[in-house]
Amino acid sequence: MTERLKPSPWPRLAVIAALQLPALFIALVSAHPAALWTAGIWGSVVCCGGTDSGWRALNLLLVALAVGWLLVPLLFA
Repeated sequence: MTERLKPSPWPRLAVIAALQLPALFIALVSAHPAALWTAGIWGSVVCCGGTDSGWRALNLLLVALAVGWLLVPLLFA
């Protein structure tokens, strides 16, 4: 697909960011280790699910975010 015909990555990124908000809320409200792991897994799955984009930079960003979501409970739980 040519660059001209590719859809914009911004709506996809906005949806992925919105789907991470409940996980962020869980992580901020509860300090219980199970809540941090739940939020980490949820955020990681959402990020990995959004990597089917044709935009390589967006995919790399989402994989980095998925790793970050899993590092938070690993370090703080």
